[in-house]
Amino acid sequence: NKTLDVAMFIYPVKSNIILKQLQKRVGNMEAQLMSDIEKGAPRDPILETGLRDIEKLRDDLTQGIEHFFQFGLYITIYAKTKEELEELTGEIESILGGKLIYSKKVFYQAEQGFNSTLPLADDELQINYNMNTSPLASSFPFISSELTSDDGILYGINRCLLYTSDAA
Repeated sequence: NKTLDVAMFIYPVKSNIILKQLQKRVGNMEAQLMSDIEKGAPRDPILETGLRDIEKLRDDLTQGIEHFFQFGLYITIYAKTKEELEELTGEIESILGGKLIYSKKVFYQAEQGFNSTLPLADDELQINYNMNTSPLASSFPFISSELTSDDGILYGINRCLLYTSDAA
């Protein structure tokens, strides 16, 4: 229950670009597996699982079931003292880490980080990670009960405008 600003930036990536990258990755992984077999090394279940996952993703991208995006999530934290800021930062990093989300502080880019979380839809940091549709859909940070207010129910956000209904 703290004051934060959260910004999410989602950029679509053309499937043909990702498919080429995945093809190279599959080739490298298959070569590694063949090399391990020739050397008589024990099988690597992690490598085999990764290969199956990439093949499934390639199939889903080809069939249009999945799409690929670059995703950036930025959080601006507000505090009155340095100690409070460090404590809150630790809490947020702990929450994110518990969900296996890697976080890092922006050093020497504080202004760009702050500007990126302003309601201007301007991503000055450009720190993005590749994600396909399924995990991206689960990144929406709100539940429906958080999307209501005394003035109505959130219908959607249009860049800087908040739309609500008068019902409810």
